[in-house]
Amino acid sequence: MQSSYSLDEDSGIKHNNDYEVKVISPGASALGKRELSQKSKDISLLVQGPSSPGSGVIIARTGANYYALTAWHVLKNYVEGEELQVRTSDGQWHDVVSSSIKKIQGVDIAEFTFRSRNKYAIAEVGNLKSLSPGDDVFVSGFPLPTSSVPKSIHRFLEGSLVALSGQSQADGYDLLYSNPTLPGMSGGPVLSKRGGLIGVHGRAETDVTLSEQEGIAVKTGINQAIPITHVLKQLNVGSVQKDLSLPDEHQQLIAAATQKIDLIKTIRESTHRTEWKNDQRRNELNGMSASLAKQAVDLVSASIVHKKVGYSYYLRGTYKLVANGYQLDQYSEDSILSDFKKALSLDDQIAPAYLRIASMMEFNNYELGDKKNLDVIRYYEKALSLDPFLEEGYLRYGAIYWDPDHVEKKLAIYERGLKKIPTSARLNWEVANNILAIAVKRSIKLQNEKTDAMIKKNAYDFDNQPAQNKRIREEVAKEMGYRKILLRAEKLLDTSLAMNPGDSFWARRYRADVRDKLGNKKGAIDDYSIHISTSTLVWPEDLAKLSDLYREAGNHSGIVDTVDTAFLLQSKKIVKFTDFTQYANLYIKRAQAYEAMGIHAKACEDLGGFLAYGGGYEFVGSKEDFASWAGRCNWEVPKEILDNYF
Repeated sequence: MQSSYSLDEDSGIKHNNDYEVKVISPGASALGKRELSQKSKDISLLVQGPSSPGSGVIIARTGANYYALTAWHVLKNYVEGEELQVRTSDGQWHDVVSSSIKKIQGVDIAEFTFRSRNKYAIAEVGNLKSLSPGDDVFVSGFPLPTSSVPKSIHRFLEGSLVALSGQSQADGYDLLYSNPTLPGMSGGPVLSKRGGLIGVHGRAETDVTLSEQEGIAVKTGINQAIPITHVLKQLNVGSVQKDLSLPDEHQQLIAAATQKIDLIKTIRESTHRTEWKNDQRRNELNGMSASLAKQAVDLVSASIVHKKVGYSYYLRGTYKLVANGYQLDQYSEDSILSDFKKALSLDDQIAPAYLRIASMMEFNNYELGDKKNLDVIRYYEKALSLDPFLEEGYLRYGAIYWDPDHVEKKLAIYERGLKKIPTSARLNWEVANNILAIAVKRSIKLQNEKTDAMIKKNAYDFDNQPAQNKRIREEVAKEMGYRKILLRAEKLLDTSLAMNPGDSFWARRYRADVRDKLGNKKGAIDDYSIHISTSTLVWPEDLAKLSDLYREAGNHSGIVDTVDTAFLLQSKKIVKFTDFTQYANLYIKRAQAYEAMGIHAKACEDLGGFLAYGGGYEFVGSKEDFASWAGRCNWEVPKEILDNYF
């Protein structure tokens, strides 16, 4: 297929010797949201990509040939000969003509063809020149399916234009907007309020995670698309500059600020986990990130001189928060709050500005009816009413209920968010974590009630207390349907890891524990192993649990490897032992593994390490077994170790 165009000024149609690209009429009126939603659905495609599904948009037709665009990263792993299909608005699947797939030079866009005798709507190219920051824009596409929403369903998400960059950002992502987007929507159309195609979505908002353990990332509030004019220009459309608007100074400064924030995320993602544990290197990286954030703040401040736009004040406040996250007290809390309040005074529809204000206010878990608490709740609710897809809103809102007595309130907020954003990795594991926390809380209550009732009836077996307690736990678990709760948690964590496979610290650790409780020991070993080998922070308990699973499996070399890894990670500050008992327990685990493998000299050496650190509870066997073994190794066992731990 060739792509040589000319512009027919009279008809408003760009001609290609293969197909025509329609241009929206200059006098077209703004459409209602329902009409826009239907139009976006009619021109959008679900693209079954080689690695992960994406979205697309139909831009032309000749006969039975339909021509479409998607993000190149959706198709870049495609190998000719593999099956590749798209689904149209009527639910029909169509084969993509493999020979038609072409990357458009200089931008993250792929062009392709599919064939059908059915008649489908064609996108009309919009005029970017007519748009200004703050104008309504709309993103269309098909979010990835999840366990709770097993099919990709069309979504139409509202927002506003932030800027059109003239800076030639990476891969052509020069169209910046506030719309929330979801994984799977890459390649979908971005439309103006007149229904014109102004861009192809492909990059979700940057989230700047200050540390893997901080929890909730700071969202920057900007998503990105490739302007349709970039695409047409690369396809050699004649006179394409007539449709290009030269961004004003304000927009160029906002775009430049966005690039600075994107670089912070690049630094974090490209830095090996061990570098963050080196104090000097971490300080260097944090200093670089703080400097970039400060530059972003300065650029937005300069843009405000040119044009006072509400969203610009919101961005400045957010970038100040990011800067403070890497270098404390660069900006005062008052100056940050002032930016968010000024943003809302200019535009009271900026949902994340309400979120930012709420997250900076104090919340008292012990006086839920306090007026200040009600103000916090009101701000969160306002943010979520304006943007029901604001993931960070649900996460921060739920987090205010940190007290275990209020875990049900927290879960209700996370469940509410998950219904709106079933592809959220974080919400999936938060719901899993909290349903398990509630189950444990209820289980303890029921066990205590059963125990008290049995004691009152003189039915409690004090002579065989461990066995009696085990029977009570099993009865309670059966009454609660605990296995069903575990299976739901596992399903949620599966979705979380499918959405974010790199989340080893939270979702993978939780799933390892759930799999262990369900009896899937191999799955638990796999999850703990991946977590330990990839996370920037590992807890001693994780290493102890993995070695216990290896012991249950009779894998003594696995125990040795785990303990070796523990000491290696400790030297790199990835794991931190808080007391001598943790050291002692690792030594005794490895010592018993060596003994079982017949490597007696190393077993005796590690037994000495166990004794040197004052002993622990992890020896498997009796006091007599231990004393006999120590004697064979010529170790004298201090009396306090035998008294305290056996």
